[in-house]
Amino acid sequence: MAAVAQYRGGSDQFIAMGDEYGLLLVMKRGRIIDFTSDAHNGVRVYRTAVTVRGAKPTKHQFADYPYQLGVEEGCSCA
Repeated sequence: MAAVAQYRGGSDQFIAMGDEYGLLLVMKRGRIIDFTSDAHNGVRVYRTAVTVRGAKPTKHQFADYPYQLGVEEGCSCA
């Protein structure tokens, strides 16, 4: 089992990863976040590095995206 797993369903447009203690929201490039925006305001991809605390230290790379997710040991939530 992965240290950071998909949380409760999802779709090809949007998934949440994590658990009830913290979620990382992952959206398809170009997805419109609210109904008042136009296509020029859709989701864009930016180089992003995030480190969180968790029960098991690990590092994640996301294929085809410039994202890095690191998990440091130190959470008592497991």
